[in-house]
Amino acid sequence: FTGRVLDGRRWSDGLHQSIEAKEGIAVSEQSQVIAKVTYQALFRQFTRLSGMTGTAKSDADEFDLAYGLKVTPVPTALPIARRDYPDVAFKTRKAANDALVKEVINVGGGDLEGRPCLIGTTSVQQSETLVEALKEAGIEAELLNASPKNAPRESEIIAQAGRAGVVTVATNMAGRGTDILLGGCPKTMSRIKTRSILVEQGVISVEEGATLPPTPPNSYFPCELNEDIMVALKDAASSVKKALGTEMTAIELDELLTVANDATEAEDDPEHIIKLRDATEAVKEIYQEILDEEKEVVRAR
Repeated sequence: FTGRVLDGRRWSDGLHQSIEAKEGIAVSEQSQVIAKVTYQALFRQFTRLSGMTGTAKSDADEFDLAYGLKVTPVPTALPIARRDYPDVAFKTRKAANDALVKEVINVGGGDLEGRPCLIGTTSVQQSETLVEALKEAGIEAELLNASPKNAPRESEIIAQAGRAGVVTVATNMAGRGTDILLGGCPKTMSRIKTRSILVEQGVISVEEGATLPPTPPNSYFPCELNEDIMVALKDAASSVKKALGTEMTAIELDELLTVANDATEAEDDPEHIIKLRDATEAVKEIYQEILDEEKEVVRAR
């Protein structure tokens, strides 16, 4: 469903062994269940139960019956801005796709001054078919379906998904747990830009750089950086090479960027971290100014 490989997960009741035999690979031993417990029985072992979720109201009767818990809805802080339209049914998948493409065009999807559009699909194949249909209509859409070729670019795609006119097609499970910010995410964009400059300046080897997600084109970023910020980024790269050498791995570079993007500063932060943090923050501020204006444009649509 998601396109992700689940290492270590196995089917039960002999299904895994049947597929191994069908595919002509070594058949593994079937695991044996020693003991099992239901969620309800497990949770009832605790004397105090509570929780919060956005979907509890529809299961209020079950919570009352199973755990003796009452469900109390909390009203929203602001009026709900979402518009719920009646469901529309189509006889064929193609008719549904054609109608969806027309709707994207009507709201300005693909237009620099249009609305950002997020389209949810139920399978990797459906998402790829929809992207092709949009492409035929002259709309370039980003694909977020957790397939191996797209997974490394997840953060890059999500950071841009809230920008004006950007169209993103995703499976229901891809990118879960992340927020799409209207106007785009300056923090993620500044991190990607900083990473690209560090790689260009040779803080890691060419072989390690090849394992990183590809650097987006200049059109991905909200604006060009001025000379002062570019000098600061290159100075930070030189400081990183001086402190850590060029034997850093891609994972270590990612960890370094995480520390540099952390707003928490320590008194004993080394010089290369301080320079990298200051340079990244400068990039973020430049992008923030542009994206804040774009956010207001998107809100007005």
